[in-house]
Amino acid sequence: MPLLDFQREFARALRGEAHGFDPERLRVHRDTVLGGWLGALGGAFPVLQALLGGEGFGALALAFADTHPPRQPSLFAFGADLPAFVAAHPLGAELPYLADLARLE
Repeated sequence: MPLLDFQREFARALRGEAHGFDPERLRVHRDTVLGGWLGALGGAFPVLQALLGGEGFGALALAFADTHPPRQPSLFAFGADLPAFVAAHPLGAELPYLADLARLE
């Protein structure tokens, strides 16, 4: 298998979309990737994180990352779509000011 194909399949496996890898053996890599994504989102949206608390923000960030994984190798722009995601999320309907807060950040 060419390297690029392997890398794409590995990335899909980290998101739980590929079945050619042992999920238990990928756990450490998945945890590292998700931790990096959550850290990047927490750094970009510190007030939202403080308002929701660690668990609440973590759940929201994981839901976002699940449907909006980074498209670039740099996490600099990761989270640009979070305000729109929050607006469409049930939590955003429950607390309508959250999407505006995320837009301000």
